[in-house]
Amino acid sequence: MRCGHLERKQIILKTLSPIHIGSGMTLNKKEYIFDKKKQMISFINLPELCAFLKGKGLLKRYENFLLNSRQNDLLLFLRDNNVKESEYERFTIYSIDAGEVMREQRFRGVLTFIKNSEGRPYIPGSSLKGAIRTALAAYLIEKGDYRRIKDEILRARFQ
Repeated sequence: MRCGHLERKQIILKTLSPIHIGSGMTLNKKEYIFDKKKQMISFINLPELCAFLKGKGLLKRYENFLLNSRQNDLLLFLRDNNVKESEYERFTIYSIDAGEVMREQRFRGVLTFIKNSEGRPYIPGSSLKGAIRTALAAYLIEKGDYRRIKDEILRARFQ
């Protein structure tokens, strides 16, 4: 697809390890549901949650929960206010496996990743370029072609 003087290509990446490109934001325990028993973290749509709680007459309690520094667990708030687990889907965007978080003693926040305007994760071109350079450097090091690596690094700096 052409976009002015640029050409856009859609590619599919197969990652061989976990990848995280952070947005710089951290969600606290009041902004997601962490279910230790199911080992899942569910991310919420805040406007949908507020509309749901308003419909249940719980909006004022939710405001107090947000302002209370002692209460900090959204899952406990929902359970304490008799919100059934089957109702979570009304305001849940998606859920992920908690994975290594389960080993953390003092887990507090979730680092978010970069998303496009549609809310889908994406990899910026600069990150992709860096990954390709790293892969090429690793390949050249493995081959023992150190001089070529030095030349490539110097050339890249001055472009």
